[in-house]
Amino acid sequence: MKTDLGEIKILVNNEENNYVIKELEDCCHYFHVKHRLKLTCKIPKQLIENISIKCLIISNDIVKFEPCIETGENLALVSFYRGRTKLSIGTKGDIPGTQYVYLDNGIELILQKNKGEVYFYVAWLEMKDVEKEDIYTWFAADPAFDI
Repeated sequence: MKTDLGEIKILVNNEENNYVIKELEDCCHYFHVKHRLKLTCKIPKQLIENISIKCLIISNDIVKFEPCIETGENLALVSFYRGRTKLSIGTKGDIPGTQYVYLDNGIELILQKNKGEVYFYVAWLEMKDVEKEDIYTWFAADPAFDI
């Protein structure tokens, strides 16, 4: 899946994994973003424990983006900036048996046991008013707003 900062890939134990994309409403009382997506990653049944799942931005651009960890209550989220473009990747946080690792180009979950599937929320926009809009992708990539 292509975004303004690069292609989103999901790796399970460092192997590329297919995922299902669901477009979500990109505008509500709390935010207005260019795109907002829910990515569902099914974990292969043969994997039992100590499973690594990475949601990454793969960019071929010479200009790199700047990561920023923006967690919240029951929220694991990392955002990336390049110029006025901001992209956030969020997932449910504070899950027992799950370790969260924030990467320079994404987020990694290390699961003690196979949970069947994992959800990532991705949102991005080109900010016109940085002071006002900087929070928008944080709300849009929060699983709590998947209603």
